[in-house]
Amino acid sequence: MAILIAPANPSVQVTRLAKQCNADAKAAGFTVRTFKTDPEHLRDKPKGSKVDFLTPRDAFELYQTLHQRAVMVFAYTRVLVRLNPSNRHITRKQARTLERFVWHKGFYALINGVPQIADSFARFDQWRGESRCKGEDDPRALPLHVFDTSEDWTGLGTQTRDADFKKRYGGPRERNDDAEKKWRRADRQAYHGKPIVTIAGCALLPGMHWDVTAQRKTELLTSREVWSLPRQSYLNVYPNARIRMTKRGNAARKIWPKQPSNGC
Repeated sequence: MAILIAPANPSVQVTRLAKQCNADAKAAGFTVRTFKTDPEHLRDKPKGSKVDFLTPRDAFELYQTLHQRAVMVFAYTRVLVRLNPSNRHITRKQARTLERFVWHKGFYALINGVPQIADSFARFDQWRGESRCKGEDDPRALPLHVFDTSEDWTGLGTQTRDADFKKRYGGPRERNDDAEKKWRRADRQAYHGKPIVTIAGCALLPGMHWDVTAQRKTELLTSREVWSLPRQSYLNVYPNARIRMTKRGNAARKIWPKQPSNGC
């Protein structure tokens, strides 16, 4: 599948590139989906300049698709994803690049010219033919925009970076992120949910998830939701960043987007 990220206000050159990418992808037999960006100001950038963001809804839909099949994501300019989707007025540190958002789950390419299109198709073919995620205990299975970390872990999959990740956060059975949330992989007999999540060609067991417990009052952020977690409350988090609330975790509360009141 090909996902094309088109700027809301494209230049003539970008419009031509987007049309060429679309035509080439369809000619190659790909299903094509296009998302348009939402330009926003960054608080720590000069006034008048805007940066392209994915909307929370589109970022979530894109991330779901990355866990269903092999996907190549083409962008024509730098695109950001909000770490906290409820906050529109953010600094650069409060956002993640689209490349880093996609990393480990799909193939990303920044297209600046026509020659890059064919080259990116060839690199995608090579990418999907390689073995990447090794299974549920591989840190690349984590939704790394939800797992609280300030570090760039694009180097995961190498012995050195995997060892660094384990040293900082713990082994695969139980990890602790930077916000003191405990990510415990559920016992296999406790897996629930029918959809099979696929990560870069590696199919995980249906229902695989982590029980994420707050060690102190905190929040859990996805690209489209914000959850309030009192101490010792917990949620089920899936590799595709879907959230499931449990009976034991009834103190957890989704605070964004707000649920409409009955009768209103």
